Amino acid sequence: MQKLFISAFSIFLFCYSNANSEQAYTLIKTKSEKAGNNLNQMELYTINKNADSKELKSFCMQKKSQFSQNHSMMFSYVVFFDSKTSARFPTNPLTAGFNDENASKHIKAIYTFNKINGYSKLSFYRKNSWESLVQDIDI
Repeated sequence: MQKLFISAFSIFLFCYSNANSEQAYTLIKTKSEKAGNNLNQMELYTINKNADSKELKSFCMQKKSQFSQNHSMMFSYVVFFDSKTSARFPTNPLTAGFNDENASKHIKAIYTFNKINGYSKLSFYRKNSWESLVQDIDI
């Protein structure tokens, strides 16, 4: 019964977060990589240029709740780009480590969740991750 409640609650949060944030954030694509018996996942979104760090924090708190419910997921990343055409996955394994200038000039924020140790942080950039100082926000 408890698992059923948790699953129903997770579905509610997923639908609620998507309905309330469709205008501010649009999911582009998702990628998962197997690491032993666990999965690492990255989701790419576009972000409305008017979205602020408070709205983004709220969105990431909802994502954290979803990620926490997935028992096979260890590391989860959400990367927010300024446009759909600029959104792409890093060439290295899923670590949210974008080491090239072209991608970094279009990244507005990165949310990282580590289920193993509870690390949950939003890295927000005023302009982009290449040219701006990071504003780290604990989630």
